[in-house]
Formats: sequence, structure tokens, C-alpha cells
Amino acid sequence: MSGGIAVGFNLRDLPTHETLEAFVSRYQGIDVDAIEAFLLLIRASYNTTATFDVCFSHYGLSEGRFGVMMLLRTSSEGTLAPSELAERLNVTRGTITGLLDGLERTGLVVRQANAEDRRMLTVCLTQKGRELLERVIPEHFQRIMRVMAVLSHEERIQLAEMLRKIDVAVRDLQ
Repeated sequence: MSGGIAVGFNLRDLPTHETLEAFVSRYQGIDVDAIEAFLLLIRASYNTTATFDVCFSHYGLSEGRFGVMMLLRTSSEGTLAPSELAERLNVTRGTITGLLDGLERTGLVVRQANAEDRRMLTVCLTQKGRELLERVIPEHFQRIMRVMAVLSHEERIQLAEMLRKIDVAVRDLQ
């Protein structure tokens, strides 16, 4: 892709800085460094997701299923309503239903009537789900640490601060 800019960037072969400069020179006030940094951020995000999805698949999980299980594991009551899970994961209720169907089918979560309002459901991890997380979490955290080891402690703190700023700016676009 070094020869041109396409609408759907091939994230494995980003345009060179020079290619970006030539392309954006057609437009007023475009910061090439900002575009290049953003493309690198997108590629890092894509590669991270793809790599971790492969790791999760070894356990019959996906990023979404793992996210549901971690939210349940860390909730103070150990249960959450499907609507709460959807909101916290920033996905639709339909997506949560699909995730919960798969997790329930494999015996990792169970849906049950809410003790206070039997019309509502709550979701909780099963013993099998808790045991699986106890195997997955240490490996997952070790992988994260291996990725982040390329940065010093100070760089990791700076990166976290910068990513918080980017996150706020992206949310402000919505």
C-alpha cells in the first residue's frame, strides 16, 4: 500500500509517512503526524484483538465471552442483568443474548430469575465458568505484560494518560 491511499486501509501495510504527506498535501490544515499516529493506534488495536482472540479460542472463548465472564467475576454481587452487561460492554442487547446463549450452552454461565423481581433475569458464573477463568486470567495477564514490557514504567503511565485523552476525544465525536 506504499503507493497510494485506499478507503479500507490494509492494516498490515500502512502507507509510509511520505505517502501520507503526498496524499494529505491536497487538503488544508491536515497534520500528517496525527494521521500516522492514529493509523498506528488502529493497527495496534486490530493486531491486539486478533492475537488475543486466538488465545481465547484455545479455551472456547472470544473477546466478548471473556468480557462477559470478567464482568460477572468482578461484580460485587457476582450477578448482573443482561442489560447491565450490554451497557458495560457497549454492545447491543441482541449481542449480549448471543454471547449468553453460547456461554450458557457450554455451562459457563446460568441465567436465573432476579430475586427481587422475578420478571427480570440475572446472570452468574457457574463453578465451571469460575474454574475456567482461574486458568485463563493468569495466562491473559502474562500476555499483556509481555506486550507492555517493551515500554518502561514511565512510558506505560504516559501511554495510559494519552489513551485516556484519545478515548475522551473519540467519545466526544459521537
